[in-house]
Amino acid sequence: MFIQILGIEVRKCRHRYYGNKENIVCVCNATYCDDVPKVGNLKSLQAVIYKTNQRGKRFEYTVSSFGKKTNGDTSLQKFYRGGVEPESFAWELIVRYGSKQ
Repeated sequence: MFIQILGIEVRKCRHRYYGNKENIVCVCNATYCDDVPKVGNLKSLQAVIYKTNQRGKRFEYTVSSFGKKTNGDTSLQKFYRGGVEPESFAWELIVRYGSKQ
């Protein structure tokens, strides 16, 4: 199985810290507010991933495509371990898989 990643522009937020640097929120203003981008239309074997981390990424939208296994260690396993982006803080949520209807 392989995964093809298509990233969309990361939105920047204005941090506000509460207590220590691990406790942050993004401040809403006239140009920025946290909201989840729309999923849109997905093709068969696609998934949408929203990613947030402590460095300021908020709901970064990525479309991933699943395919055939290419070696003994599946790309899906690497994907969940953070192998797609080593500095990744966390993959937050896979919202929906594309399917034939």
